[in-house]
Amino acid sequence: KYQITELGNAELRVGEAEELKEKREAIRSYEKSSAALNECLSKLSGDDDTDGAAALSDFVVRALERSKSEELAASLENIQKAAELLHLVQDDLRNYLENAPYTKEDADKVNERLDLIHRLGLKYGGDEKTALEYLEKARAELLGIESDEAELERLSAEIETHSEELVLAGEKLSKSRIKAADGFAKL
Repeated sequence: KYQITELGNAELRVGEAEELKEKREAIRSYEKSSAALNECLSKLSGDDDTDGAAALSDFVVRALERSKSEELAASLENIQKAAELLHLVQDDLRNYLENAPYTKEDADKVNERLDLIHRLGLKYGGDEKTALEYLEKARAELLGIESDEAELERLSAEIETHSEELVLAGEKLSKSRIKAADGFAKL
């Protein structure tokens, strides 16, 4: 019963380990790229000590606007477009990283599930399919045992009933023999 409970509670599916391995690789890939994207966001946003590219582009825009130079008008227009694009990229990166498709908890869950599948595979003969086949055999065997137990109980009750009938028949036979013996003794 323990094995049936253990495998039943695991709710294994054939092919699940492969799916989880693919998901684990996607999470690892995301973790690597998110580190690079965080670095990009840091370069765009800056920190307490340094300005990022977006803030620096805003500085250049303000400086060119203050110059009011006709000769720098095209440059001002270009840096304004660049600053706008840098801010859009900065916002996109921030939103993407804040709404991550995977979390640390996802990675932990995937690894825990893969570990469980691996341990059950080792214990019950290989992969999910083998473990599920083992589960079905164990369930069938348990059903057979439980059916045998029910049949044993039924037969035991029947034996008990027939035993009582035999005792009564034996008592009746004894009385008949005693009566017959008394009859022979008078002859």
